Amino acid sequence: MEWQKSDFGFYVKLTQGEKVMASLTEFAKEHELQSGFFSGIGAFREMTVAYRDTETQSYPTREFPETHEVLSCKGNFSLKDGEPFPHCHIVFSDTDYRAHGGHLMEATVAVIGEFAIFTTENEIHRKLDSNIGLAVWNI
Repeated sequence: MEWQKSDFGFYVKLTQGEKVMASLTEFAKEHELQSGFFSGIGAFREMTVAYRDTETQSYPTREFPETHEVLSCKGNFSLKDGEPFPHCHIVFSDTDYRAHGGHLMEATVAVIGEFAIFTTENEIHRKLDSNIGLAVWNI
């Protein structure tokens, strides 16, 4: 991982073999990020993607082992149980130019991962909303 500070936050570059969500979490902890949002592009493999099943209140997952072009990888940072927590959604394409997407659980960088992280001074916490079964922003 390489990074550079900017006027709005950080630029972060992940290289081949790095885990995306684990790296973003580690970066947020090291820089004490409490809230913000990020946007990224690149090419990932070994992706685990999920969607929210509202009936069962679960996240069924699907594995995408091959390398895919990342069209959009967006998310936010907040605090969950006192720790920085990245929440991320992704859209990516396969070799037939079909788009897939969902909630990114984890992925490995296949070629490169380039992220712009926009930080704020706010302290946004996640709290369980028992009506929907999710830890959401407590604002």
